[in-house]
Amino acid sequence: MKTIWNHRSGLIEFAEQPEPALQSADDVKIKVIYSTIGIQDLRLKRQWDFYSKEGIAGYEMAGIIVAVL
Repeated sequence: MKTIWNHRSGLIEFAEQPEPALQSADDVKIKVIYSTIGIQDLRLKRQWDFYSKEGIAGYEMAGIIVAVL
């Protein structure tokens, strides 16, 4: 799946990541239709900030549930 990936170096790029799998009865898989970069995502560029960590950028999204356990 395509993601916006934040590297520890501060570089942000489109990257291919493996699709997540359901692991417990509490998990829900959602196909994201719309997403946005929020104000907290802008903090990813600050190396000293707690939020400056490697991973998928963006947490504000809307989508369709495609799988449940």
